[in-house]
Amino acid sequence: LQESFTQLVSRATGMKEYHSLMDDVLGERIIGFRSKSLMTIANSISSTELIGFLPQTFFDYYSSSIKLKKVTIPFTIAPIQFYLMYNRASLNNSGFAELIEHITKKH
Repeated sequence: LQESFTQLVSRATGMKEYHSLMDDVLGERIIGFRSKSLMTIANSISSTELIGFLPQTFFDYYSSSIKLKKVTIPFTIAPIQFYLMYNRASLNNSGFAELIEHITKKH
């Protein structure tokens, strides 16, 4: 693969298995960008030629506003539990508050 991929840096349960799966099915990939933030990864994908994997809920919410495109893959990724930690003052940002509401409704 010549394309560069993003990679989420996390110690969350299931991430080790996820990275192993990606190594098995996309072992030749080049990691062009790593981050601990899904939002940073999404913005990087949006503004560059990078390819990455995002949670479906996150993609659904942001795809139209930051111009993300969905690509079909020939394999299945098991669900991974994510936790979102934020400062209550962050809810003063209407965009962030809408994201939290969107995620809460989905789950």
